[in-house]
Amino acid sequence: MNTILKNLKEHGTRTLYVIGNGFDLFHTLPTSYFHFYQWLKMMKQDDFIDKMEEFFPSKHEKDKLLWHDFEKSLGNYDLQSIYSRFTPEISDRCIKDIELFARRAVEPIINRIQPLVFEWAQSISLNGTHPQIELPSNAQYLTFNYTLTLECVYQIKNTQIFHIHNSVNNDKVVVGSSMWQNRWELEKQGLPDEEELGQKELIDVLNTLYKNPSGIIDVNRDYFSRLDTIEHVVILGHSLSSIDMPYFREIRNKISPKSHWHISKHFPQDGERIQNFINVITYAPNNGTSKDNIHVFDF
Repeated sequence: MNTILKNLKEHGTRTLYVIGNGFDLFHTLPTSYFHFYQWLKMMKQDDFIDKMEEFFPSKHEKDKLLWHDFEKSLGNYDLQSIYSRFTPEISDRCIKDIELFARRAVEPIINRIQPLVFEWAQSISLNGTHPQIELPSNAQYLTFNYTLTLECVYQIKNTQIFHIHNSVNNDKVVVGSSMWQNRWELEKQGLPDEEELGQKELIDVLNTLYKNPSGIIDVNRDYFSRLDTIEHVVILGHSLSSIDMPYFREIRNKISPKSHWHISKHFPQDGERIQNFINVITYAPNNGTSKDNIHVFDF
């Protein structure tokens, strides 16, 4: 690990470090979504926990999937199940009642996700956290983390760091899934009017969980356009999930095909995930990266 960083030190200004949550976990910070679950328990948010586990149930242990892969789980909801569980029998209720009931049953909990994640992120203390590796102060950093580990622990200047999903220094953070559902698709299913409209209301609420990476990239188009001088991309502690793949494609499209990618590997089972990522990075008609320029290292 240190050998790789030392070799890249001379390329500091032409190196982009992409930082994921594994970087904070490497520093023993409680930043996993299971830590979020534990914080919710400590804050006596049992009602929120119970409702979330009802909305996004797991076939595994009660809290295992939701709280270990939180953002992915937010996109794996069963619309029909949520509708059936949280709306009353139709009977003599009018359609408007069903629409309003569907929304009011789900919206209060969904609207609490982002503020609670933000409050939890703010509660994570960096006191006693020390640098564990050597990072160049003149490199560029794109971080998916809400914490200020780079700024406060590694003394990297704010001008070198871009928090793609905001940080605890902002008014809010970006949290959500890559799932966006087209409400109009329901019209093809031939549902009763009241059920169709009620489910559309639920879709509108659940679509607020959509992270919208394309929109984030568009808003930050100037930042990505300035990556054309990057010759080395170092990925530290990122899960390389499909949710964030649009950002990596954008990086690939802006830098030279001759640039080198250095991907950290923490567990043996990371191999398949990394290989899938390599397939994405190397598959591009006009800007594919050669596999010879991709390097995997232990972190």
